[in-house]
Amino acid sequence: MGTVGAIVDGVGHHPGRKAIEEVRVNARAVGIPFARCDEVLELVGLEAAAHKRVGAFSLGMRQRLGIALAMLGDPKVLLLDEPANGLDPQGIVWVRQFLRGLADEGRTVFVSSHLINEVARLADDVIVIRQGRIVTEAPVAQLTAAAGGAAVVVASRDDRRLHEALVAHGAEVVAGPEGLTVRGVDADQVGDAALAAGVALRELRPLKAELEDVFMELTGGSEIA
Repeated sequence: MGTVGAIVDGVGHHPGRKAIEEVRVNARAVGIPFARCDEVLELVGLEAAAHKRVGAFSLGMRQRLGIALAMLGDPKVLLLDEPANGLDPQGIVWVRQFLRGLADEGRTVFVSSHLINEVARLADDVIVIRQGRIVTEAPVAQLTAAAGGAAVVVASRDDRRLHEALVAHGAEVVAGPEGLTVRGVDADQVGDAALAAGVALRELRPLKAELEDVFMELTGGSEIA
């Protein structure tokens, strides 16, 4: 427990115990001083609920209690299975900020989750698994940038005229709510086409795919294993 802390079922606590009792039972089992129990409850913001029975806890409070148990041994590595599952937006933000803080301290945090957009906001690196096999392992930024391909998004004061100019330059152009998505030419060529057409640009940036799109492409729509 001093090296690795884990949450496999963050809500599987004894409903009749008080929070402090639940933590002490686990601490006693691995020889951790009771003083640490108060520390981890404070760490996850449950100090005021220490003497409240777990059966009366909300789902978010139970998840916090699970994290407190995982932190008992002050581990360098944490393994968490669906830590934000079923939480309201406030609870999800708390989990994200808490885990990000642990990572910033130099700890390694592994999170298994089906909430792909939340993973994108939290993780530095991702491992995508399909049918029990790792299909890719890479930084989030690298995956999303690569999935965007050699495409750019451009917005102008006259998208219709710019669209015509880009097509004339051999580009593949798709109009969308954020502007034009352009493939087949690079950013410099987009700028040249706009200049030749007399169109002022408001935005020009590489296309960046969403992590969810990357996941669906890599797994063929399969669920996370």
